Amino acid sequence: MPAEVTATGQVIRLGDIAVLEGPATAALGELTLGPAPAAGESRTLEGARVLDALRRAGADLSEITYTIPPVVRVRRASQEVSEAAVRQILEGFLAEALGAGAADAELKSVELPGPIRIPAGPYTARVIPPVDRPL
Repeated sequence: MPAEVTATGQVIRLGDIAVLEGPATAALGELTLGPAPAAGESRTLEGARVLDALRRAGADLSEITYTIPPVVRVRRASQEVSEAAVRQILEGFLAEALGAGAADAELKSVELPGPIRIPAGPYTARVIPPVDRPL
């Protein structure tokens, strides 16, 4: 078991942090160890907690070969949404919202206060326009 791993889902599973071998270990890979950190963030997981989770799952530890470090750092896989991607999303929204009038519209600037990090993988973006101002 490495001391640092990357989780791809919303929860940390044993299969994310351990190499499991043998037929008796197949179901153990799905064992949930806790929530994954936010996208781009990390958290630590104590080795003793992993061992306790195996015991609670009913694993016969005498039939499993394992090496568990005292602490495992789990990072959440992430991707950054660029200003260019945000601009494209906004332009698509404006084209749909304004219809034929979109040709006369100009998106002057897109400024982000910092990087937008989201979980790795496909995503859907939604624009929520302010209700107190016209487009």
